[in-house]
Amino acid sequence: MQIKSVEDGMTYLSKLSAIDSWVKAEKKDAELQNIVAEQKLRTQRILGTLLHNTTKENIGSNQWEPPKNKTLSGYGLNKKQSSTFQQIASIPEETFENFIQEKKEAVNNAVAELTTTGAVRLAKSLKEKQGELKINMQLNEQINTEKELKELAHHINMTYTKDQRILLINFIKI
Repeated sequence: MQIKSVEDGMTYLSKLSAIDSWVKAEKKDAELQNIVAEQKLRTQRILGTLLHNTTKENIGSNQWEPPKNKTLSGYGLNKKQSSTFQQIASIPEETFENFIQEKKEAVNNAVAELTTTGAVRLAKSLKEKQGELKINMQLNEQINTEKELKELAHHINMTYTKDQRILLINFIKI
């Protein structure tokens, strides 16, 4: 919906509030609740911008005053709501969009864990980790073996003469 006036915004916000109440009463999933919450937040942001812009046009101050023929209550707003909406509108666009995205991702991650797909993803992840662990253990074992052999070779070089080492090598080959 294109919101071009405070009246349009309040009408849409009222509809979203009704949908939000229904979603919560019916215990709908978190993803649906977040979709409704996002729309409410975006509508409040638009309303805050409209209220702020009306301020500049009508009285040129930072405090919003409704046009002379309309009061805040005439729009179905109180001062706290007006202030809240204007605060939301003051958030820079990129910061606001990042906030929305982070919250949506957090919900998607939480919801995904409670689905069959999430359980399958977890099983695959565990299997991959087990494979990585097995590879790491094999590498560690190989490294330890190489280290032990180097230590043994050093010990043999330090303990035995060249002739004794040749004899040992020939003995090992048998």
